[in-house]
Amino acid sequence: MAYNHRLAGRRDRGLSPRARRALDEASTIFGGPRHLELVGAGARGRAWPLPFSIAPVLAERGRPSVVLASGDPFHFGAGRALAQALPKGEWLSLPAPSTFALAANALGWPLEDCLCRALHAAPAQTIREDLVPDARLILLMRDAQAPHQLARQLAAWEITAEITVLERLGGPHQRILPYRAGDSFAAPVAVAVAVMAGAVFRGPPVAPRRAMPMTARSPKRPFAP
Repeated sequence: MAYNHRLAGRRDRGLSPRARRALDEASTIFGGPRHLELVGAGARGRAWPLPFSIAPVLAERGRPSVVLASGDPFHFGAGRALAQALPKGEWLSLPAPSTFALAANALGWPLEDCLCRALHAAPAQTIREDLVPDARLILLMRDAQAPHQLARQLAAWEITAEITVLERLGGPHQRILPYRAGDSFAAPVAVAVAVMAGAVFRGPPVAPRRAMPMTARSPKRPFAP
């Protein structure tokens, strides 16, 4: 079967051979500016619009195109929106390990015990009910400033937690370090939050949530470049 649209998950170490072949055959390549630069998209590259929309991809129906995603396109990626808009025979997903999986393995956290959330296009307030004692969260952040914004919000909520910043996972420039307010970070970036046992929370109590990373609640716009 010939697929017009291919969703290629990538990490900093590059694409799989199958994804690379799809890229070579594509007339148009969609992705965030950093992804487009990493694959050398050149004149074929089309950066995602802001706010995020798959309309440019749909406009290429009938012509071979590639959509670049970080890791797994169907785990808080562009895959959901494209699969809802296109018949199954028109697209093919070529996933790589997700950022959540890479972060959990780097930290030694069983992924089934973690809450996985995407804050690309959602405010920190959306995770407030997840921040219960002993909770472990892995959060995808929009940009390099987002860890600082998250830390300030946790402080405002008076939540005691260990914050770890994970940069450029899966590539030669990977860096994992405890959060410090004066540090600068490089995107793409994720944040791991381990809420302390017995932590005291300001505001009304919230009910504990069960860790369900594969069915995690997501905003209506879970993905943004």
